Amino acid sequence: MVKVTSIILASGALFHSAVATTYAQFCNDNNCEEGCGGSVSVDNSACLVENGRGSVKFHDTNFGSVSLIATNNDQCSCQAFCYPHVVKALATSNDCLDLKDPLHNFKSFRFVNVDLAGGCSTDENTCDGSVQ
Repeated sequence: MVKVTSIILASGALFHSAVATTYAQFCNDNNCEEGCGGSVSVDNSACLVENGRGSVKFHDTNFGSVSLIATNNDQCSCQAFCYPHVVKALATSNDCLDLKDPLHNFKSFRFVNVDLAGGCSTDENTCDGSVQ
């Protein structure tokens, strides 16, 4: 019985460690080449204050569906814009997302797992153009 339990626990540990995540780095330019910061897991939905960044470089991409929500303040308190399914879309193309948009000055971002949290809001802009 002890051997069976040990085998089951070892198998579970191996399976858990084989689950991959995708990592992202915010960069200064729009080509993911200059001034890239540290890597963060897209599974982490914490607020990332990345004011003035031009692109996001993804690596170790898996096939999960993650959206990137952009906010025009430094608190991630609303959705000024949403890039839907960025990781799923990038898994088959290049791994750089251009954030440059002359109409927006995004200051903070957060990743949202579409399967767990539903992704982008159905309202394109929940900030109503004001800093909240």
